[in-house]
Amino acid sequence: MRVVTKKMSNIDNITTMKKIEIDRNHIENFPMETTEGTKRTKEKFYRNAVEQLNKYIDGQLSYYQDIKKEIEMEFSDRLKKEMPVDKTEIYNKDLKELDCLLDLVKLNSDISNSFKLKIDFIIASINEEASLENLNLALKKFVERFKELGIILTIDDFKYTMFTEQYMSSFFKDSSFELLKDTFEKIYFACPDIKLQLKMNLSYIVQKYNHQLNKYVESYKEKLFLDYSVNSNTVIEKYTSFRYDLGNRMASDEFYNTTIFTSGKKKIQDFIENSPARIKNYNMFVSSGDYNSLNDDEKENFDSAVMGFYLTLNELKKYYNYEFMLSDLLEQYKNKDSIKGQYAAKKIEIDKEEKNRLSLYKNYLKACGVGFLAKKNDNKRKDFMLKMNEQ
Repeated sequence: MRVVTKKMSNIDNITTMKKIEIDRNHIENFPMETTEGTKRTKEKFYRNAVEQLNKYIDGQLSYYQDIKKEIEMEFSDRLKKEMPVDKTEIYNKDLKELDCLLDLVKLNSDISNSFKLKIDFIIASINEEASLENLNLALKKFVERFKELGIILTIDDFKYTMFTEQYMSSFFKDSSFELLKDTFEKIYFACPDIKLQLKMNLSYIVQKYNHQLNKYVESYKEKLFLDYSVNSNTVIEKYTSFRYDLGNRMASDEFYNTTIFTSGKKKIQDFIENSPARIKNYNMFVSSGDYNSLNDDEKENFDSAVMGFYLTLNELKKYYNYEFMLSDLLEQYKNKDSIKGQYAAKKIEIDKEEKNRLSLYKNYLKACGVGFLAKKNDNKRKDFMLKMNEQ
């Protein structure tokens, strides 16, 4: 038995080893039985011996527990010194930078400002199945997002219909769940499509402030261009090269690869040159069936080809995830000329319906007695509410 510890400064290693030997001999040679006396005397002797031995062992336990802790600490310190440096924090920082570069690629692309600024994702979260909590959360995120962009939304922005105005008046006044629940339930009986109208209201706000959003995007994009020393022509190359470099560094990281084995995810013996698992895996893709029969150049070419094959399979797996979208885009591209006409016709139709909506809302306000020479008419007010739902 060997005890090696550098931190046991208050304990003499030689003395410790002698004590271990003395205790071992004492325990192993402790007399547990006697040949003298009656059976009862022998039993009593045995019980006393067990009690004394246990008492002796219990008295030594605290000493050995201290020794054990110090040895474990020494093992832990040695392991830390031998283990590669954990660069997780560095990689996390690089991953954040990679995300920023990806955002910059999106900002530089030909897509809507609302998508670039992640506003579309908030709007898309609102549907008929959305709970009232999720609806309110989406509205809160939407208002806060515009505030971050320098645009303060007020109730005037939510006068899309009389129903959206009523709900958002409560929202801005007191966003407590109970009040909004009460308001929602009152509106729902008159307007079952209140969620849809709120969603359309958000899209309307995006269009209303599109010029300001565009200015923000351009300003923010130019700032990021300076921060990352890129321009509209080099940003994609910067992103792809940084991603490639980071991927290689993480894949070949000594700490990560060591952890794979120390955690038991992979077995070291499977990677030893003559291990059955390694031989089987290598021979599987060699035409001759024997990897070791290849010369050095052939082995290098084989290794490169296998790595290329692995990367291709990974890329193919990603492609399959988006294949249905790509197929749909290609199909639509074939009919792009007719779709342009359909889009233009649909936009004219929407603009016309938006004018009708605005006209209904103005007439509703007049029926409420709002405006110059307007007269309150409850029947007309209810009629315009019904027409708005139809609209």
